[in-house]
Amino acid sequence: EIGVRLVGSEMCIRDSVKSAMTSEVANQYIQLRLAQRRLAIAKDSVETYEEAKNLTQWRYQAGLVEATDYEQANAQYENARANVATTRHNILRYQTALSRLTVLPLAEIQALPEGNIPQPPDNIAVSIPAEMITLRPDILAAQESVRAALENVRVARADFFPTLSLTGSIGTTAATVSALGSSGTGIGALVAALSMPILNWGEAVAGTETQKANVDAAQARYTAALVTALEETENALSAIRSSAAKKHSLRIATQSSNLAADLALQQYSSGLQDYQTVLSTQRSWLTAQDSEASNDADWATAHVNLYQALGGGWTPEGNEK
Repeated sequence: EIGVRLVGSEMCIRDSVKSAMTSEVANQYIQLRLAQRRLAIAKDSVETYEEAKNLTQWRYQAGLVEATDYEQANAQYENARANVATTRHNILRYQTALSRLTVLPLAEIQALPEGNIPQPPDNIAVSIPAEMITLRPDILAAQESVRAALENVRVARADFFPTLSLTGSIGTTAATVSALGSSGTGIGALVAALSMPILNWGEAVAGTETQKANVDAAQARYTAALVTALEETENALSAIRSSAAKKHSLRIATQSSNLAADLALQQYSSGLQDYQTVLSTQRSWLTAQDSEASNDADWATAHVNLYQALGGGWTPEGNEK
């Protein structure tokens, strides 16, 4: 039984490490795709700000605006270029992390074609059996701890009675009743111990109470593991619902802010709008794009977290093999 528990414990540890590694690879991959999307946004912003800079430069040279407009446009353009460099550095960080986690050469990771942020199916989190939580490695490990503690109580109760295994050498006495029959116990000592009051009975009771306390502690750890599992699962499901609810609104916000930025630039070129409005609308457009990209990444990450919260995934209803 001890051997079975040890094997079970090793399997729990292995499954826990496997789940954690899989989740970490997935999260780093999502962050890589998010960084690549942000790089595309940053490059677009450089083109947009360069157009605005050239326009303000022309209007300034024509004496239509103050130098402030040009300087602001030029600062925005240079900041956008710096952001491109920062984003490229972030991409390298995620590629390096994936190389470490997958034990693949960095050049091989960098050779992967660029892609979109992975988007799970909308209904992937539907009909998840509640008992999936009990298959988490930490829950299984906690269950094994309870079983081991209960087994120890059973053994401790057996210690109320002397062991009468007559093996070993004759000539010495047993130190305690529970040791009777062990190597070095003599026949005379066995008879004497059985015919005398059992003086160490209180020690046996204390030992049993300790084992019972260990059972209570193991059960408390099991309950805590269950609560943690439920909390992590609920948090992941809540994040999925939140990201799903924001998807449509963020898409509309990106489209509207893009249109506002284009209109503001057109009105500025016609002298109908000041440059502060152009700056404001362009920043709003970039913020909206980043928010939409971040939400897509959050949506994917929430599914990864749900996978980990359930101990390594589940078989969706209707797809059982």
